Amino acid sequence: NLHQYGATFGAICSSILKCSTNMALSDIQIRNLQPSDKDQWITDEKGLRLLIKKNGSKYWRLKYRFQGKQKTLALGVYPTTTLKEARELCIDAKRDVTHLKS
Repeated sequence: NLHQYGATFGAICSSILKCSTNMALSDIQIRNLQPSDKDQWITDEKGLRLLIKKNGSKYWRLKYRFQGKQKTLALGVYPTTTLKEARELCIDAKRDVTHLKS
């Protein structure tokens, strides 16, 4: 059945191709996210993540590697920095990091 095929494809995609099967976030989803008793990380795409603090604040972060080390770059605070702006900042930051590696 189709559901079984999708699960199989997702497992193959994640393990062999190292791609993400996460769906991109929408503004409505972000607005509806509620804080919990612990900080939460919500993944968008291409390394862009949203940190939701216990107090309800939402912070855009970019997860990337530089010289073999995991790094996190702060991109802004939601809703002041919109989803669209955060994605654009993510692209710009990755371009800058790529130039540093060269």
